[in-house]
Amino acid sequence: MIHPERSRIIRQTLPSCGPVVYWMSRDQRIRHNWALLFAADLAVKQRQQLIVVFNVVPSFPEATLRHYDFMLRGLMEVESDLRRLGIPFFATNGEPGEEIPRFLSKKKRARWS
Repeated sequence: MIHPERSRIIRQTLPSCGPVVYWMSRDQRIRHNWALLFAADLAVKQRQQLIVVFNVVPSFPEATLRHYDFMLRGLMEVESDLRRLGIPFFATNGEPGEEIPRFLSKKKRARWS
């Protein structure tokens, strides 16, 4: 059970079709990731697929190539762990406010394949 203070509902009505999308950001891991657990639980309750999306921001203040290398190596492990669990992982690049909606719209048009 996820503690209610650890989650926030953004949209009051749930769609009747399509996957539950977990936008991975700060917690770039599978284990001990409460938001991912919440999304997985919601996907089970809604009988929908869970997908994970991570957006790489190309200009993060004070981030060096070493930071990006560390992050991307970690994301490769995350993708591998998710694949073993049968959970698709997608990465986008750019400003999250633009890229995440663009990605979701594109995937919806392609029927989430």
